[in-house]
Amino acid sequence: MLPFIIGGVVAVIAGIFGYSIFSSEKKEIYVSVLGPSSSGKTTLHNYLRKTEYKDATIGHNDLEKIVIKKGNQKVTIKKGKDIAGTDQAVKAYYKEEIQLSDVSFFIFDSSKILEKETYSKNVNGRLNFINKYCKTSKKEKLKIMLIASHFDKVKTKPSAKKLIWEKIDKIANEGKINKPIYIDLTNETELEALKNELFK
Repeated sequence: MLPFIIGGVVAVIAGIFGYSIFSSEKKEIYVSVLGPSSSGKTTLHNYLRKTEYKDATIGHNDLEKIVIKKGNQKVTIKKGKDIAGTDQAVKAYYKEEIQLSDVSFFIFDSSKILEKETYSKNVNGRLNFINKYCKTSKKEKLKIMLIASHFDKVKTKPSAKKLIWEKIDKIANEGKINKPIYIDLTNETELEALKNELFK
């Protein structure tokens, strides 16, 4: 749950269990999920929205508005898009999604970023695009949560979190991006903890 500050206008959230994504007064939000192909974007959308969409490999899937509840608390997630993870999707959708978003998850595959240099460069390129657009558009109050998915595949490797962070720390420092949430998207407990941040 670690959004980043861009140009001093975005609040930092220090940890998945630490701070809320937004104030309790905000009951209706636009949530976007950005990142490369097969990183877990559709899985996260499906969990938050209780849907069963297949991956948006080309273009996007339209997502309906949904009210999520926790006890007597309610948050409305506005209609949105599950966009593809292709490079073409960056140009076609990222600016619009960033502009609409109150909360944006940027998600990448923990194992791929460690194993493939081309993947690491792609992730850094997308984060750089987001940094630059947020600065030039003066987008305010955008909370971006950086998520290292599929962490279950690499968590036994020595210093896995440190190695993942080193792959993106240059861009992170430029955009004042904090360290990611390391998560197993098949673990319902971890997903529920992430979703519950929307109620704080």
